[in-house]
Amino acid sequence: MVSHGGGVVPGAGGLAGAQVRISNARTPAELGGPFMDVGGSAADGFALGGDLSFDPKPSDPAHRAIAVTSTAGIGLGGKGGAFVFTVTNIISVCR
Repeated sequence: MVSHGGGVVPGAGGLAGAQVRISNARTPAELGGPFMDVGGSAADGFALGGDLSFDPKPSDPAHRAIAVTSTAGIGLGGKGGAFVFTVTNIISVCR
């Protein structure tokens, strides 16, 4: 998966580390396309971050794809948060 997006987020910082993602998607394709993302992090040496992503307009109204991501590692910049629009492209590794 490759995600890209944008929004207005004051300040600067970053974190890098191990990530775990959990989703209720029935197929990888449900995680592709436009999503809204709410996230936050705290980073000052040791870092923790978390994101909640959801499909704003699901093709099946009875099933909205949701993904929760957590990251733990190293970082800098203090604490921050964002509410942004992202677009995810699904790239098949096995063909």
